[in-house]
Amino acid sequence: MGYLAGAEPSQPVLVAEIGGQNSIPKKVLDTILGELKNAGLLHSKKGKDGGYNLGLSTS
Repeated sequence: MGYLAGAEPSQPVLVAEIGGQNSIPKKVLDTILGELKNAGLLHSKKGKDGGYNLGLSTS
C-alpha cells in the first residue's frame, strides 16, 4: 500500500512493478492484493492499461 500511495493516483500500477520494487513473489502479492481489494482498500483494472491503485475515496 505504501508503494501505491506514492504512485500517480490516476495510473494503475502493475503487479510486476509492485513485486519487483519490493522483492515480493507474484503469487504472494496476488494473494495480498486480492485481500486488500476485497476489503475495499484497493481498486483493480483489467486489461492493457490495468493494474492496482488505492481504493480510498478523497470525498
